[in-house]
Amino acid sequence: MYFANTVRAFDHDGRISRDNKAWAQTVPVCTDADEWGHERSRYFLVSQVNPGLVNLLVSRVREELAKEKAAPEKRPSVLEKIQKNKTAIQAKAAEKKLPGQER
Repeated sequence: MYFANTVRAFDHDGRISRDNKAWAQTVPVCTDADEWGHERSRYFLVSQVNPGLVNLLVSRVREELAKEKAAPEKRPSVLEKIQKNKTAIQAKAAEKKLPGQER
């Protein structure tokens, strides 16, 4: 996640909250070193923005992730979708039948 990588890069900056720094350490971040040992994941840092604004954004993202984790939206199963679609198709077919065309 780009935000965790950015927060880790600005670990020394006091404008990033301790909570966000602790959160960033829990998020797995891929390392990608080139042939000379330079970390290429640094290219994906949000570095042209004030770290205080990054901190606010990361806090908001963490809130939203916590909400999503606490109350995940129930997604219908594939079988439920098929049954619903089948019922809708049957209803449309019944509407299209004329009185003299029953089979």
